[in-house]
Amino acid sequence: MSNSVYKYALRLLIRQAVCLVLLTLTVSELMAQVVASKQIYLWDVTLSMKDNGIWNQVKEQLSVSISEIQDKSTEVIIVPFQDDVYEEKRIVAGNATALSELLAWIDSYDVPMPKGGHGTNICRALERAEDFVLNESIDCVFLLTDGAHEPKRPEMQGKYPASCLEDYLSNRWCAYATELDAYLVYYQLLGGMESNIKQVTEETCRMISVQPGDGSPDRLYYITPQVNRISKDRHFLESGKLQIPITTSVPKEFWPNCKISATLEGQEFSEECGVSFNGANLNCELDSESLEKLVSYCANDSEYCELVLKLNLSDVDELMVVLTADEIPFRMKNGGERWFEIKVLAE
Repeated sequence: MSNSVYKYALRLLIRQAVCLVLLTLTVSELMAQVVASKQIYLWDVTLSMKDNGIWNQVKEQLSVSISEIQDKSTEVIIVPFQDDVYEEKRIVAGNATALSELLAWIDSYDVPMPKGGHGTNICRALERAEDFVLNESIDCVFLLTDGAHEPKRPEMQGKYPASCLEDYLSNRWCAYATELDAYLVYYQLLGGMESNIKQVTEETCRMISVQPGDGSPDRLYYITPQVNRISKDRHFLESGKLQIPITTSVPKEFWPNCKISATLEGQEFSEECGVSFNGANLNCELDSESLEKLVSYCANDSEYCELVLKLNLSDVDELMVVLTADEIPFRMKNGGERWFEIKVLAE
């Protein structure tokens, strides 16, 4: 091989290697933003669920909700609880055999009747959910209960007093849920939620409380954004468009009823985004005037401009729907991408 041919081949090989590295970095960054969905269900299996006449109804709704998960990569974990938690069941929604076994398990599950009776220990259930969130980054925790926090066993009453629920929601949940991108849906199945707990869930970040309007546990639907961060460079300013992948259990015929609004916010910046929802994505767009304001706002940031995209879902006619992430961190990199070239110098 001549020296010139050798140099050409080496230069071509280096260019291909550089392109491969850049492509790998780009894919890695996207993978870090888009996350597979995980859902954990804290299932109240106390005798009051039967006494209140909702045991079979809740079991059926739980089964249907899991069966209709559209993103088949979603992992589902069910944790039954009374005074303490029972062994969890977990599957990936796309595993048909595992799904069938899980549904059969739900259908055949009966209220455990431990010696000495049992109560409802919501704090212990949330504590178990925390184990999963800290170790596995669960996206959404659904708490399904028909009662208040009232453990019966003396040792549980001492460890989890009446004040523990409010304390946990106010002082612990927000800190790690924000860091790990988790969201809590507190579903009081019969309504009549304690006013102080309702206030806490409304005031604490990454949490929402819901309850049926007629005292009967309506089917709960969800819309879950599947990004834990939005990263853009200044090319975003040319279009102002964002596409956020989502997973949802809302039936297709009700998608047009899901009205979602969004604002992009910073410390001294707040601009509305136009939003459309198509069942697979939330499409958001800033108009030209808002983009000009964004340029001005980010001008003093040397490398990154940090904001947050805040989402709000209006009440949906005929359905009870929750948006399981209402704030998504938004980072814009000032300046374009940096490129470099490797040259092979003649000896």
